[in-house]
Amino acid sequence: IETPAQAARLRDAGGDYLQGWHCGAPMPFGLFHFRLTQKSQPAFG
Repeated sequence: IETPAQAARLRDAGGDYLQGWHCGAPMPFGLFHFRLTQKSQPAFG
């Protein structure tokens, strides 16, 4: 997620858990996707 608009579209689609926001700042999507695929870790936190 790179922009608030992208996050808003995901929220509208019910994808809150895919926002990729960390402490109120955007996380590079590649890093977010990498972390999302690490099953033993939360997507963000």
